[in-house]
Amino acid sequence: MVDRIFLVVAGAFAFWVPAPLAAALLGRHLNFVLLNTLPVGCSLCLYMLLTRVRRLRNLRTLPIYMLLGTYLLGPLAIMLTSAAIQGGLVPFPASGRDLLSLIAISVFPPLTMLVAGNNGVILGLLAITAVFVVAAVVRRRLSV
Repeated sequence: MVDRIFLVVAGAFAFWVPAPLAAALLGRHLNFVLLNTLPVGCSLCLYMLLTRVRRLRNLRTLPIYMLLGTYLLGPLAIMLTSAAIQGGLVPFPASGRDLLSLIAISVFPPLTMLVAGNNGVILGLLAITAVFVVAAVVRRRLSV
């Protein structure tokens, strides 16, 4: 169970953190091509590294858990990285109801597509979705 939670969180951070981090380190906005290829490349590199880990090597659903993290934690990751890089703070919810609303909105997968479109990484998100779905199908067929 801990391995699967790790894969969800690692999948989200491998996709959502590299582009804003590179933009912050370079001190300028990334172009469209780099903005979409950097997250895909980082996610694929992490996937290849995780397939070498003995404990995770035989987990057939490894790419699905990484993709799940990309979708479920996407809006939250975008909000946190942009707030951290721009020097602002994440607004703290005023009440428990606001906190529940924030959590519910953050884990709503279609919102990830909307936020990715607004953020400019929609093509990267579609590409990593296709790649991880194909990888999951191939892993399943090879392990059966």
